[in-house]
Amino acid sequence: MTFFGSFVVDAEPIPVPDVRERAEQALRNGLEDILRALKLLLQAVPQYQMPEVLDNGDIIIRRQHPDDPRYPERILRPRGGTHDTAG
Repeated sequence: MTFFGSFVVDAEPIPVPDVRERAEQALRNGLEDILRALKLLLQAVPQYQMPEVLDNGDIIIRRQHPDDPRYPERILRPRGGTHDTAG
């Protein structure tokens, strides 16, 4: 101990984390956040099977999980366009 006026000051230095260790930890945390975000992105994108060509030439691309509530059924429209007309 060291006396400084009427105060007692501890002479042992307080250990401070190395700047390199802090930078490595910040980088590690940042990479974990990026990987977590990529995982969420991949879960949000619909997954599809390989395209299937029918004898008549139609191509079918099926969803991997068609019962997934995140992807409601598409609105069926007649072939040749819609019946909507511009006013």
